Amino acid sequence: MDDRKEIKYKLCIGCVFCVMLVLLYQQFRVVHIYFDDYAYYSLSYARSFNGTKNYTILQLLEFMKAHYMECNGRLLYFFVWLLLFWLGGLPLVQLSAAVIMVSVLWVLWKAASLKMEGYQKILAAISVCTLYWLLDIVFLRQGIYWFAAFFLYVMPVGALVLAALLYFEFWGGERNTAGNKMTILLLIFAAGWSQEQQAAVTTVFAFLLMLHAIWVKKEKCCAAILYVIPAILALLIVIMSPGIQARLESADDGIGLIENIGTNARQVVYLLGTASSWRINIFIFLSIMLISICDLKYTKSRACKGFDAIQIVMNGCLIYGYALKQTAVEIFIATGDQTKVIIIGTIIVLSIMIQVIRFEIRENNAVMLLVFLSAMASVAALFFVPQRPNRLLIFFTLSMVAVCVQAICSLIDPLEKKTVDRSIAGSIVAVMIVMGLKNGTTIYRGYAENYEVLKDNDLTIQRIVRSSGADEREIEIRLKKTLDPMYCCVAPDDENYSEILQVFMNDYYGLPEDTKYVYVDR
Repeated sequence: MDDRKEIKYKLCIGCVFCVMLVLLYQQFRVVHIYFDDYAYYSLSYARSFNGTKNYTILQLLEFMKAHYMECNGRLLYFFVWLLLFWLGGLPLVQLSAAVIMVSVLWVLWKAASLKMEGYQKILAAISVCTLYWLLDIVFLRQGIYWFAAFFLYVMPVGALVLAALLYFEFWGGERNTAGNKMTILLLIFAAGWSQEQQAAVTTVFAFLLMLHAIWVKKEKCCAAILYVIPAILALLIVIMSPGIQARLESADDGIGLIENIGTNARQVVYLLGTASSWRINIFIFLSIMLISICDLKYTKSRACKGFDAIQIVMNGCLIYGYALKQTAVEIFIATGDQTKVIIIGTIIVLSIMIQVIRFEIRENNAVMLLVFLSAMASVAALFFVPQRPNRLLIFFTLSMVAVCVQAICSLIDPLEKKTVDRSIAGSIVAVMIVMGLKNGTTIYRGYAENYEVLKDNDLTIQRIVRSSGADEREIEIRLKKTLDPMYCCVAPDDENYSEILQVFMNDYYGLPEDTKYVYVDR
C-alpha cells in the first residue's frame, strides 16, 4: 500500500474515533451523581473517616487508607476517579469518562484489526463504535453510565488489552526493549488492582503470557515469571484487604462449593442470555455464523465441517429467537426447567468459545486469542462470586464486540474492490448503524431529561445550604422525581435508596443528619 492511501485510511479512522468522542462526551455529559457516588465525592464511604466534599490530596490519601481497612482494596481506580473530581468536579469526570471509553474502544479496534488492511480497518473502526451503541440500557445504567462502576470496571479492560498489544506487537521487534517490558508489567499491575473479578482474570492473563514467553519466545523461566508477579501482587492487595475479609465472613452462608456453583450456574446463564441484551446478542450470534461459514471454506475435516454446519443452524435459530421471540427467550431462561436451562446455556457458551478460539488461531491473531481467553475466565469467575450484577460482564461483552468486528471484516478481501462479501459486510454495518442510532438516541434522551431534574434538585439543595435554614436541626427539602428511573442508576428518589445512602447525601451537601427529602412529580 502506498503512503498516500495509508495516510488517507489513518485520517478516516481518526475521524471515526473523533466523532465517537464527541458523541460519547454528549452522553456522559448527562450522567449525574447516583447511588453511593455521594459517599465517595464527600469521602464519607469509610465511616470512621470524617469526610468532606472540599477535600485535599492529603485527606484523599487518608480516606484511601480508611477505605482499604474498612471497605475493600479497590483503591487505584477510585483514587483516579476522586482525583479527577478534586481537580475539576463532575464536568472533568464526565469528560474523562468519554476520553477513557474512546481509548478502550480504540485498543479493542487495534486488537481486532491487527491482521486487517486498508478498507477493512476503516470498517472495523466504524463497527466497533457502532456496536457500542447497541448495548442495552439495563447493561449500561449500572455498569458504564455510573461513574463508580465505570472507573472500576471499564478502565482495567483498556489496560489489559493494551498490555497484550504491547507484548505481541513488540515481540521480536526493534522496540522490544526493557522499557516496553516494564510498561507491560505496570499495565498488568494496573489492570489487576481494580476489583476482585478483574484481579483474578488479570492473574490468568499473566499466566498465559508467562507460558507463551517460555514455550514460544523461549525466555528463561526467571524472566518469564516477571509477568505473573505484578498480577499476583495486585490480586493480594485486593483480596487481602481487611474490609474484604470482613465482608466474606459475613457473606458465608455455609453452602458447599459444589452446591454454590450449581446455584450460580442458572444465574450466569441468565446474565449471558437475558433478552434485554438482544441487540448485541443478535450480532454475536451472527458473527459466530459468519465465522462458521468461513471455516467451512478452510477446514478439510468432515467432523469440523459438521460442527460448523451445526453452528450455522444453531446460531440462526438463536438470531430468530432474539429478534422475534424475545419474551419467550426471557421466560424460558427465567422460569424454565433449571437443568435444561443450564445444559442449553452451557452448550451455547462452549460452542461459541470453541468457534472463536478456532477463528483466532486461523487468523493468527494472538492478541485477540489471549483477550478472549481472559474474557472467558471472567465468566468462569461468576460461578464463585456471591453477587452477579451485569456489570461483571463488561470485559466479556467488550471482548465479544471486538470478535464481532473481526467476523464482519473477515468477509472483505482487501485486494478486491467489488465483491458480494463486501456488500454483505457493508449491509450488516448499515443495519448496525440504524439500530445503534435508534437505541443510542433513546438512551441519550432518557438521561438528558433525568439530568435536568437531578441538576435542578442539586441547585435547590445548594440554595438551601447557603441559606440560614441549613443551620436548623430539622430540614425538609422538596425535590422533583426523576422522569424515568430506567435512564439513571439508583437516584435519591428510588425506592431502593436506603437510609445510609441518604446519610451519604447529607454528608455530600453538608446537611444535618435528620434532613428529610420529599420527592414530588414535576
